[in-house]
Amino acid sequence: MFSDTSYPGDKNIVEHESLEGDEVLNVFSGKHWKQLTADTIDYHHDILPIISPEAFRFYLPAYLIFTLDNFSSDSNAVDHTVFGLCPPRPQNPLFEHFVSRMNVLTLEQKRAVKSFLELVKPEYKKEVSHALKVYWIKVQ
Repeated sequence: MFSDTSYPGDKNIVEHESLEGDEVLNVFSGKHWKQLTADTIDYHHDILPIISPEAFRFYLPAYLIFTLDNFSSDSNAVDHTVFGLCPPRPQNPLFEHFVSRMNVLTLEQKRAVKSFLELVKPEYKKEVSHALKVYWIKVQ
């Protein structure tokens, strides 16, 4: 489901130029998601909101796998990955931004994300319940 996702290209990894974006670009340029180490993901735990939608789609599987492999740890990447898949309330102006990011995912990829959220729901009951009710419920 994610294996045929194309690399977004070096110039399409970050959405906006910034110091943090430059660092992400330096680390992630030319790297396949399968090449990201646990240390890289843990250190760059908060990049999902700042990378481009195409890069989000490409690198998301690495973060999903890391989260499942490190679920019982105190890694910030675990929290950021789960929360990054939980939309704000629909009346929040950022809701449309969330939807546009998720729209780059194929139906099969959305199903995988929904399954991931259902798996982690016991630990993130409030956030994931909201996410499933507000956005992911429509994914069949």
